[in-house]
Amino acid sequence: MRKIVKKLSDLINKMEPTQIMVIGFAIIILIGAILLNMPISTQNGESIGFLDALFTSTSAVCVTGLIAVDTSTYWSFFGQLIIITLIQIGGLGFMTMTTLFALIIKKRINLRERLLIQESLNQIDLSGLVKLTRYILLTTVLIEGTGALLLSTVFIPQFGILKGIWYSIFHAISAFCNAGFDLMGVVSGPFSSLTYYVNNFTITITVSLLIILGGIGFPVILDLIRNKKLSKLNIHSKVVLFTTFVLIGFGMLFILVLEYNNPKTLGQLGFGGKILASLFQSVTLRTAGFNTIDLAAMRENSIFFMIILMFIGASPASTGGGVKTTTIATLILTVKSFILEKQDIEVCERRISETTVKKSLGIFLIGVALFLMGTLIISITDPDFSLLEVGFEVVSAIATVGTTMHLLGHQVMAIDKSEEIIQNIVDKVTHAAIVDVTDEQALRSIGLGNFDVAIIAIGADIRASIMATLIAKEMGVSQIVCKAKDELQAKVLYKIGADRVVFPERDMGVRVAHNLVSDNILDHIELDPEYSIVEIVTPTSWVGKTLVDLELRARYEITVLAIKNGKSINVTPAPDEELKAGSILVVIGQSSNISSITSENKDIIRRK
Repeated sequence: MRKIVKKLSDLINKMEPTQIMVIGFAIIILIGAILLNMPISTQNGESIGFLDALFTSTSAVCVTGLIAVDTSTYWSFFGQLIIITLIQIGGLGFMTMTTLFALIIKKRINLRERLLIQESLNQIDLSGLVKLTRYILLTTVLIEGTGALLLSTVFIPQFGILKGIWYSIFHAISAFCNAGFDLMGVVSGPFSSLTYYVNNFTITITVSLLIILGGIGFPVILDLIRNKKLSKLNIHSKVVLFTTFVLIGFGMLFILVLEYNNPKTLGQLGFGGKILASLFQSVTLRTAGFNTIDLAAMRENSIFFMIILMFIGASPASTGGGVKTTTIATLILTVKSFILEKQDIEVCERRISETTVKKSLGIFLIGVALFLMGTLIISITDPDFSLLEVGFEVVSAIATVGTTMHLLGHQVMAIDKSEEIIQNIVDKVTHAAIVDVTDEQALRSIGLGNFDVAIIAIGADIRASIMATLIAKEMGVSQIVCKAKDELQAKVLYKIGADRVVFPERDMGVRVAHNLVSDNILDHIELDPEYSIVEIVTPTSWVGKTLVDLELRARYEITVLAIKNGKSINVTPAPDEELKAGSILVVIGQSSNISSITSENKDIIRRK
């Protein structure tokens, strides 16, 4: 055993700091995957499978935010605790966490460990690294604690004390670490992020500030604490802050202008809500991965601009990803120097070294290469997606943003005020929300206006049915289908904007009645009071004859839509197809004409 430990120690001593960091992250990801793969980590008590567990662990440690399952509805408290721990380790860096444990047990930090810390924090020299690590840990606790306290003013009244505290801590850590993981699936449906709080000032501003503080980097935060005035800040801090706020400002303005009248994003919000949503999207899209509006409903030019923001990302030595703000700033200054034909590249009367320029150019080109290669591979393997859609997802992964447009099919949202009903259906739809359908503000916050069709299945509570229909109509839902218990309720629903009204109980009663009174009618669907679609067993007198021989259109004015023989079905029957004993005909026509078939053919084949 000692020999093995000695060999491992010798192997580690021969490694470069960057190699040790990569291996360290890989070990943490592997441990996280093993823990998440345990049945105790899921709500249903079943293992998720190692591949999905590995994906989630990698996403958490790399603070990417991409998920295979909804965090709140799939993972148990234990699973959520593992995820947020991985996020915290990934956000701060495993060497920072290692230093924390070393400080706790009062272990001396040797030269090699200081080199690892230097590489982890992207620092130039070795002096003051341990002290810097202490400041980072203390600052993190203070910022995340303050954020959790502010979030608790909303979450505790909404979820209760224990759940509210847990939600506050989880989202404060996730936001500061720019991870994008959330627990809102129970509130507004799986994968819905923070769309429920699009108009909530406290949530929007608190999360935005946490993302910004995590994204500018610890050296900048500490520089701001030490030097209260902007003029006294070092060059790095000035460049980071200037670039960050320019990107946020331009991003907010760009999204506000392009999406202002889009009914599926900002169009349904008041002016204050538009400002909040534009600001939040501009902040979070560069690295965090949260969203308060439906990204899939945004216009193409907005999505293209979002790709640029995500590619740039956060700042060095921060919890965010991307090619970094300082990289873009350096390249812009380089281009400026070239245009003005200057020998040196300067910022704030300071010269930028050639090494810094080369490093920035290298990072940028590597990022572009990964983007192009990823987009090409996915566009080949998944040709159904456009290049814009593929590019969005690829940049989201490269820049560790974790935002996705969910363009993989139809979106289905189930809404009910009963938590039990929502829990039973949450796995069968893309979104499920515990919401009172008569609460207009709540329906707007979950993005009801983004859906093309609304099915309002409320029959007994006429007031709720009418209110929900009115709200859906005012929010711009294209097609509204309502349930009614009688003709009077149906007339009211049609008057206020329902496109279609159904009577499921009555219709099912009619179908069952036809099924019982006619042995050869297997099913009956009434299209309107005069026309129906019916399944009938082939009468004995029709066996061996073709559709042409029977002259069904001339005699009964009915059309055969399909013929079923056992498990096979022919949806385009030929006129000369010969009918067999036991065949089932799917016909459409006047209900009275179809009924006459039963009376004229007494020798029908009885159903088994």
